[in-house]
Amino acid sequence: MQQQIKADNLDRAIPTIDVIRKGDNVEIDFGDFKRVFGHELAQAFATTLYLFATPKTPNGYAAFDRENADALNQLSQELRDFNLAMSGAEQHVGVSRRGTSIKIVGEGGRGERTLAPSIARELADIVRAVATA
Repeated sequence: MQQQIKADNLDRAIPTIDVIRKGDNVEIDFGDFKRVFGHELAQAFATTLYLFATPKTPNGYAAFDRENADALNQLSQELRDFNLAMSGAEQHVGVSRRGTSIKIVGEGGRGERTLAPSIARELADIVRAVATA
């Protein structure tokens, strides 16, 4: 399936999650709740999803390869524009870990959705594509 997506024979999509661009914003509709971000913060959200969906090592830290290090640097730069410390990123973009899965929380704590890491990485790719289109 990934080969078909890369060959542009299939659209990227996740059932029950819609990602659309509305003017200067990216809207992610999870059904029970929505998250709306400006383009830059949407990219930070995508980077956060990617990092949280990265398998952890036995010591509890994300396994960092070059791609992960680049994503972390990008997240840091994007959040700096919003005067957020890395420790505040989770609360602002609404992403945290739930066991091996990723929890996304709606704005103001209204609603939440738990995703498998592979789905979170796919959502990150979709959000990034919509934000940079």
